[in-house]
Amino acid sequence: MAAILLRSPYYETKSEAYDSTNSLVAKSATLELSVDGTVISEMSKDTVLSGSSGTETGTVSFEIADLCRDYLDITFNNSYTSQTIAITGTLTFKSATIDDINTGGAVSNMGSYSIGPHTGLDGYYEFMEGLGTGNTPPNSAKTIATNDLLVDTTAVTTRINPPTSGNSVQLYYPDNTAGVIPYWSGSAIVYDTFSASDTTKTVISTVFKINRVCNKHTAYKVTFVNKYGALQDFYFNGKTTENINVSKTTFKRNIGNSSFEYDKQKHSIRQFNTLANEKLILNTPPMSYDNVNEAIKQLLVSEQVWIRKVEGGSEQTVPINITDTQQTFKTGINDKVVQYTITAEYAFDMISNIR
Repeated sequence: MAAILLRSPYYETKSEAYDSTNSLVAKSATLELSVDGTVISEMSKDTVLSGSSGTETGTVSFEIADLCRDYLDITFNNSYTSQTIAITGTLTFKSATIDDINTGGAVSNMGSYSIGPHTGLDGYYEFMEGLGTGNTPPNSAKTIATNDLLVDTTAVTTRINPPTSGNSVQLYYPDNTAGVIPYWSGSAIVYDTFSASDTTKTVISTVFKINRVCNKHTAYKVTFVNKYGALQDFYFNGKTTENINVSKTTFKRNIGNSSFEYDKQKHSIRQFNTLANEKLILNTPPMSYDNVNEAIKQLLVSEQVWIRKVEGGSEQTVPINITDTQQTFKTGINDKVVQYTITAEYAFDMISNIR
């Protein structure tokens, strides 16, 4: 069983040796792919043959992540649950090429292999981590093992007089605010919680130092799907501004009547097809450490992001899209004070037009 990050390719590769008993060469293969127990696709392709002519071994590779991701839709309404899909399949080798089968040629089924069960997560591998194949380096991807943390822990800081010994991963949360830290149980995403007063939290032997930030401005919680397919929170405690962009079309019409009179209160130049979209400019508070860079990077490339804010008199979860296409990463050495500005827009038109 593998945990597959579906935003990057994942290849299933199988080989079938020459069948000397029946004198058969594996010339093609068919993969029946299922998600959560339902067949979603049956795909076929010719094998790559290797070895002595007439007794070759047939090898085939199927990329399954792109298709499977269509069946994983992450939702969020301030509740943290494991959202994955179960991927299974059956790969069967055949003794004829696809063209021969399509033209009615003789064909025999050969070896059959089970695919999975795999668990699909809405994450991705970075280029330097390789492909999601499980092959030997340099092609193997960074795998997700049981009790792996599903947040970046590469940036650790040794603090002066830390509340616990050793290094710690830094988090920034407003005062009196609880939170979650996700990890992989081996079959699901688990969200370990910490309280509104905690200043440290140990998860899977990793110490998280929870830096409490005083709120001069309203603190906005932004939740995004990170590179591991887990929900991750990031608070913007700095100044926040909102603006609106409006687009409209006009046309000129005749408001005169048959008596060559007109109503002065009618619009001779009329607007129509007016659309509006609201934007947010979010700022982090000044921070002394640069280990939020990875979280900012993952936020920028996340395809699903939400913000908690008051709408219609109550706090709601609002879908947003990050519109920034460039960001300069900052460090404590170069910039002294680390602070980020992120631009986002609501992921819907202001005027409801869902029909």
